[in-house]
Amino acid sequence: MEAMEALASEVDRRARRTGKGVVLVLAGEADGIAAARRLCPALDAVLPQPVVLPDFTAAEVGAYTRPLFGQRKRVLWDRRCM
Repeated sequence: MEAMEALASEVDRRARRTGKGVVLVLAGEADGIAAARRLCPALDAVLPQPVVLPDFTAAEVGAYTRPLFGQRKRVLWDRRCM
């Protein structure tokens, strides 16, 4: 709970800065995200309504993220895991 309140404070602080945007991605089951929002009214207050995306396969996530991490010379996963 304390971590969620700290996250809410940080999101609110950054959102108030002129010319600065905030992108926060909460990933998980829709029910779990809804429960987390109910548990922390401060976090729920600073978040817009959720955007629910369809489930992605591991291959789809890899196809999207591989170029992003390749540019940064970082490896996020091992191909043997796919």
